[in-house]
Amino acid sequence: MKKFMSVLCALVMLIAPRTYAQEIYGDGQATSTVIAHVDSQYCVLIPETIVADGTKYYFTSSVMDLAEGDVVNVSVSGFSEGCMLPMTGGDGQAYAVVETEEVQVSNGAIIATFHNGETTASNGLFATLQNATRAGDYSGTLTFNIQLGQG
Repeated sequence: MKKFMSVLCALVMLIAPRTYAQEIYGDGQATSTVIAHVDSQYCVLIPETIVADGTKYYFTSSVMDLAEGDVVNVSVSGFSEGCMLPMTGGDGQAYAVVETEEVQVSNGAIIATFHNGETTASNGLFATLQNATRAGDYSGTLTFNIQLGQG
């Protein structure tokens, strides 16, 4: 049965008429339209270090060339529960609360959105250290996820 279907498909392809935009009989001239598609291109700059002292950080972009209807979303993860980012150091433990100007941030939250041509996200991000048990330097890790979406 497979061979029969393969032969039948091949025959149909040979018999099927080809479609042309223009037919020229004898001398003449014709034109064709050349088309191409360019995907959205973007580059979001993520800060290497975010100091948990309440300083606002704004995400920026060096390239934001998006197709119509596309947006670039920046989301974040790394929280142990709710909006608490685990921090270690100083011979103790603490956590940082990470917020935007609108809400406290939790895993998967979109913290910035870029539209075509925008070089700075409108929403600032900041962190504050909470419950440090000992003096010293503390650190934790946030993971930023950059995704193309529809807006």
